Amino acid sequence: MKIKWIGIILLVLVMGCSDDKPKEVVIYKQSHVDFLKRYGWSIDRFASETKYAPGTFQSFSRHMQEVKTKGKVDLGSYTDQEIIETGYVLREFKPDYNQIIAYIFESGGSIAGSYLVNNQLSMDKNGVYQIGDSFTDEMVQNLQTGIPKKD
Repeated sequence: MKIKWIGIILLVLVMGCSDDKPKEVVIYKQSHVDFLKRYGWSIDRFASETKYAPGTFQSFSRHMQEVKTKGKVDLGSYTDQEIIETGYVLREFKPDYNQIIAYIFESGGSIAGSYLVNNQLSMDKNGVYQIGDSFTDEMVQNLQTGIPKKD
């Protein structure tokens, strides 16, 4: 009986000594970091990832048309390949737009194109963030326009 209590006490001590701090998990690819850095952008955090199976991204015609016309990305030659669209919230912002998301298209391990979405992010009276005005733009160098970074 004494050994059972010692085992329980040790278990409680071990569980109480565990590190409760959340561990930082980096889920973005170094090739994406390097790609964005070439344009002068830096990643604040991961936003999203969407995988399009071969032959399916055409089903998202409205999205792909906006990416093609406003983002200047034509994925027509990738219709029979898997395409992964990964989004990152950037550290930089533009006047009147306090959030920029960079989206990178990748196929077969190579970057096929990228575009930006500029958002006007605000907090409502309940403390919930709302995205107001936003627009899609082609990937551009921020260094030429002097876009500041968030602290």
